[in-house]
Amino acid sequence: MMIFFFTLAYPRDPGVRTIYAGLMGRLAKLGHRVKVFCPDENRLLGRSYSQEQDGVEVVRIPVGRIQKVNPLFKALNSRRFGRRAAAIAGAVAKVEPPALILYATPPIDIVDAVTRVRDQCGGLTYLLLKDIFPANAVDLGMIREGGWLWRRFRAKERRLYHISDVIGCMSPANKAYLEAHNPELDALKIEICPNSIDMTPAEELPAGGKGKFQAFGIPVVRLNLVYGGNLGKPQGIGFVMEILEALRGDRDVHITIVGDGTEFGRLEALKKRIGNTFTLLRKLPKSDYLSVLRGMDAGLVFLDHRFTIPNFPSRLLDYLDYGLPVLAATDRNSDIGSFLLQEGCGLWSESGDLSGFLRNLKRLKEDSKLEQMSAAARPALERHFTVQRSADVILRHLGGERADSRM
Repeated sequence: MMIFFFTLAYPRDPGVRTIYAGLMGRLAKLGHRVKVFCPDENRLLGRSYSQEQDGVEVVRIPVGRIQKVNPLFKALNSRRFGRRAAAIAGAVAKVEPPALILYATPPIDIVDAVTRVRDQCGGLTYLLLKDIFPANAVDLGMIREGGWLWRRFRAKERRLYHISDVIGCMSPANKAYLEAHNPELDALKIEICPNSIDMTPAEELPAGGKGKFQAFGIPVVRLNLVYGGNLGKPQGIGFVMEILEALRGDRDVHITIVGDGTEFGRLEALKKRIGNTFTLLRKLPKSDYLSVLRGMDAGLVFLDHRFTIPNFPSRLLDYLDYGLPVLAATDRNSDIGSFLLQEGCGLWSESGDLSGFLRNLKRLKEDSKLEQMSAAARPALERHFTVQRSADVILRHLGGERADSRM
């Protein structure tokens, strides 16, 4: 079966593990032909090109920078990707019509490409809903609900939902939100298809311990915490800075932040002001990041307190895979907190509640609590977030096809 997948982000190097590369690789291993259409952010003009990565054909389309740029450039280049992907994928579909058309939000601008391919070949359309836009932009004060921009984006969002045969949501709260705010949608086409990764076999996990820390300027303390991922407005960086300020005198705790984004400069300025009370690394090769992760005591998840849409950050998965308890500070609408508490693999407090976060941090310092949560981390991942689970959810809509039982 031919499968098309449209996405804004796909790794350039073979073997790099992400939620999308893992799922596409899984589908390819099941014998399907998978073709990914994604931006080439290093070029604005020129021809698209394709390369084979881990059994998947990846078509890269020049559109300019989309990730980690200001909202105007992101919007313009996302729209350019939608138009160019429509033309390129439409031409490919005439020769190799897909039976399954997968696509992820962001961006909603992909609606034109999906519509064109679907109209040509009639394949099943499946939306992997990772972002609810423009509601998230309203939450963060970037656009005004009811304004011209909001109306334009909301109309495109509704089109995207309308053309989707199935919509896969990240979590129960995510699904409930979509149904409540789009009552015109058939509830039967909305299901849960969680973020997922290929679990690392236990024997292939890097050796534990904090021996790699020195190479990256990370001190060894009683409780080493890590945040790895995007550093933008959705993460509520102002509250992260409050936490870092509050921990200045705590010699038992050290936070390492690995990532990049529009808010990186604020953290950089804070580090210059308060010194080496936390470690800030703009970027690490994935292999180095995972080696550092293996020595950490817990992982951190942050979301802005203003969110009304329930997000479920995928960075949670690497933490669980490496056996790390998770300390989360998010809005009240995300159900990541209830998941952590239910599975016994982490603690939650509301974003903006500094005293609540510090109380959870104190609980995490208890050796017995840390050990219990660490032991629960990988089993929680295996129960809920494997690529096998995601592949099964998707393929059951196509004539009963199903992933096999192997990981």
